[in-house]
Amino acid sequence: KRKPPQRFKQCVTMSDPWRHKAACQGTSAENILPVLCFNACPARKECLKEALEESDWHRGVTYEPYYVWGGYLAATRFAVMQETGFRSRRAFNLLIERD
Repeated sequence: KRKPPQRFKQCVTMSDPWRHKAACQGTSAENILPVLCFNACPARKECLKEALEESDWHRGVTYEPYYVWGGYLAATRFAVMQETGFRSRRAFNLLIERD
C-alpha cells in the first residue's frame, strides 16, 4: 500500500485551525454525509478549499476518493476541477455559487 505524502499526514493530525471547529471532528470519514456539512459545519468552506487544493487532480488521485470534503464527494469535486481546467480557486467559487 502506498504511503500518503507528508502534507496529508499533517492534515490527518488536524493541524489546521479550521479542523477544530469542523462538525465532523471525531466522526469516521466513511460516516460523514454531505448533509452534515451543509447543515451544521462552520468550517465547510475551508474544508472544501483544502480538498480542491491538496488533491493530485492531474493524475486522478484524491487521498480519500469516496469521502465527503466540504459537502461534496470526490466525483463531484473532480468533475468541477475538470470543468475549470484544474484551477482550484475557480472550482471552489463555482461550487459555492451552486450551493
